[in-house]
Amino acid sequence: MSAMHRSPQRAVALAPREPSALTLQGEVIRDRYGLVAALPWFEAALKRDAYYHPALIEYAATLGDVGRNADMLVATRRALQARPGSPQALYLQAVLAARAGRIDLARALLRRTGERLVACRARCCFRRTSIMRRVSSNRPRPPGAS
Repeated sequence: MSAMHRSPQRAVALAPREPSALTLQGEVIRDRYGLVAALPWFEAALKRDAYYHPALIEYAATLGDVGRNADMLVATRRALQARPGSPQALYLQAVLAARAGRIDLARALLRRTGERLVACRARCCFRRTSIMRRVSSNRPRPPGAS
């Protein structure tokens, strides 16, 4: 197993009740084992904090990808309660509207995201990198390493 895949496991081992660690592990599980396998990890994060926005967004996206559209809508609405105007939640609602053939609604939702969606992707990448860096800094050093 690569170090990239071990880091989220280590984060969960160090902080098993931390929603950010559980969410990150869910993302890794989703990439490695598939959509359905990741759902329990996002659900575990949301049990710890029902309004943890990153978990809500990842959960909603995964639900949508497995065809659980009604559950996806519920998760995006909760994400909008947690973070009003969330561009990620609006984007996911636009995807849902487009899938339902409601193109005008999808366009309107996308317009509401504005430029904020691009900025969110950059912050998301930074968040993942900082979590991985934190976990790596907690790793014990081999004997003789400085």
